[in-house]
Amino acid sequence: MPAAGTYDVECSDTRRAPTDPAGYWADHVCANHGSLHFRFSNPPAFAARTVVQQSADYRVVDFWSDGLHYSKTAAHVRADGDLGNIFFIGRRGVLDFDQDGERVRVQPGQGVLISKSRALHMHHRWWARGWTFDVADARAPESMRRGPVVLNLDQGLGAVVRTMISTVSAQHRSMDHYAFARSCTTISELLYAFMLDRGAVPDTLTSVERAVRDYVAGHGCESDVTPTSIARSLGWSVRQIQVALQRAGTTTSELIRTTRVTRAAELLGQPEPNSTITDIAFASGFRSMTTFEVAFKRHYGVTPREARALAREGVDFRGPA
Repeated sequence: MPAAGTYDVECSDTRRAPTDPAGYWADHVCANHGSLHFRFSNPPAFAARTVVQQSADYRVVDFWSDGLHYSKTAAHVRADGDLGNIFFIGRRGVLDFDQDGERVRVQPGQGVLISKSRALHMHHRWWARGWTFDVADARAPESMRRGPVVLNLDQGLGAVVRTMISTVSAQHRSMDHYAFARSCTTISELLYAFMLDRGAVPDTLTSVERAVRDYVAGHGCESDVTPTSIARSLGWSVRQIQVALQRAGTTTSELIRTTRVTRAAELLGQPEPNSTITDIAFASGFRSMTTFEVAFKRHYGVTPREARALAREGVDFRGPA
């Protein structure tokens, strides 16, 4: 992919290489998608075209192609070291995929999410057309099931994802790096949100919630922990985490805040605390005394100072107000 901060558009057509269209196409596809083996039915007469848009992190390809069989072997995967995913959208013709022992067929109006970190076979018939969308960032929900995941894109959020990719592709000449990267970031988040909503990632909402709760329990008192840093550490988007926690009736910020005030209460409740209230606030992850005092009183119904006094009198203040 291009260097950071750049946006490139490349239009390729086998008519530029009339003496060896198959070789031209193989070189072009490998440059964009890594090592592959190709099987052409009629190499001298092969015809195909692409419009490739890419930045350092994203790539959108609009392709037209005669019938072709692609194979990515385990050796290819090891050589490429690409651990991300690629999303195919069918526009015309049928796309067949075989990965992890699962065979799926993608009709026009459907999409399929494919892992680039495992061996793959793909075949399409004459004059197929579609888009591909891939992200350099390898992070994805850890609970995503193995094998191709087919999605219908004819309505709802799926249709929004398809329309956005279509629009980004159509506007390839008028976009700059910022517009392309910003659009693709949104597409990526919507795509995974759509997969969660459609159940294409079984039990992922529960898995996300559990992973976030475990992470906050272990790191919530670190002052630099934020919803964004948690999403980055766990490999999900902020939006995906929001969806999972919203179903559970909470938010990432609320989990962090609860973890911190609970830790502060434990420190304040020690029989002979040697730390000041300010020390306890900072040790619990709060950066502001005002924020600490407001959060603590909202949770326990007393101020930190009152809580310390009650603890010294042997009164348990830790039941939420």
